[in-house]
Amino acid sequence: MNSVSKAPTKLEREAKSLLIKGPIVTDSFILRSMRKSDLGLVNKYASDIRVAQMTRSIPHPLPPGAAEAFVVRAMADASTEAKVFG
Repeated sequence: MNSVSKAPTKLEREAKSLLIKGPIVTDSFILRSMRKSDLGLVNKYASDIRVAQMTRSIPHPLPPGAAEAFVVRAMADASTEAKVFG
């Protein structure tokens, strides 16, 4: 059977055009992919009741392992995006 490469759909082309490689740098912040070293700060801020009150998705108190699971999921999502759209 011949394997014919299928042209990307309009949605796939648009999604690829939105994928940003590397960090976004401005004068006031740098937005980059999640790293394992971010776990401490994610846990600190996600455990803060004031942060939890401003979201619908962060429970308070933060369950054990929730910050670790978030970081692992965020890192996996970034890796998957790079493989799919890279």
